[in-house]
Amino acid sequence: MAETVKDKLKRLYELQTIDERIRELQTKFRGIPIREKQIEEERDRAKASLEEKRNRYKEMLKLQGRKNLELEEQGEKLNRYKAQRFQVKTNEAFAALEREIEATLKRRAELEEEILELMISIDSFSEELKEEEERYRRAEEKYRRNAEELKKAAEKLKSKMQTWIDKRNALIPKIDPDILRRYEEWRRKGDFMLSVVDGNVCGRCFLALPPQTVAELRKGERLITCNSCGRVLIWKGWIDEDA
Repeated sequence: MAETVKDKLKRLYELQTIDERIRELQTKFRGIPIREKQIEEERDRAKASLEEKRNRYKEMLKLQGRKNLELEEQGEKLNRYKAQRFQVKTNEAFAALEREIEATLKRRAELEEEILELMISIDSFSEELKEEEERYRRAEEKYRRNAEELKKAAEKLKSKMQTWIDKRNALIPKIDPDILRRYEEWRRKGDFMLSVVDGNVCGRCFLALPPQTVAELRKGERLITCNSCGRVLIWKGWIDEDA
C-alpha cells in the first residue's frame, strides 16, 4: 500500500523535530566558547588589577627607600656642617654655615614627616593588596571550576548531538525524496518547512487560515501550503495520534 501524504508529512515532522533539537544543542554548544571567554576575561581583569596594585606597592617601597637614603645623607651632611663650626675663621663664614645647618635640619624634618606619612600609606595599602590578592585567588578558582564545568558540558552536548544525528541519519532514507529535497532547501536557509496547524492558525506565521484550506489539509491527500509564509502545513491532530 502506497504511503499517504499524511504519513509522509508525519515522518517529515519527526525529522524536523530531530533537526530542531540538533539546532538547539548546536546553539548551546556555540555559546560555550563565549562563556569561556567571559570567565577568562573576568580572571584577567582581576589579575591586571592585582598586578597594578603590586606595582604601585613596589613603587611606594622604592620611594620609601629613596627618602630613607636621603634622610641618611642629610644626617651625614649635618654632621659635616657641625664639625666645620670649629674650622671657620670669620663671622660671615660662620653665619653661612649656620644657614646650611638650618636648611639641613628643615629638610630632615620634612623627610621624617614624609617618611612617617608614607609608612602609614604603605601599611594601609598592604591591606588593600591582601584583599586584591584574595579577590584574584577567588577569580582564578572560579575560572578553573567553571572551565572544567564548561568542558564537561561541551562533551555532554557533543554526545547528545551525535545521538540525534544518528537518529536523523537512520530516518533520512524513510523520507519521500521530493519532500525531503524541499525540506532541505528550507533548512539550508536556516528555517524549517513544516508548520503545525492547531485549529485554523498557521503555527509559524500565525495567519488565520481559510476554512477551505483547513478542510483540504485535514484530508491529507496533498501538500497544502500557507498563503502567507509558504510553509507546508501539517495537522496537529495527526501528530497527537502518535503521542
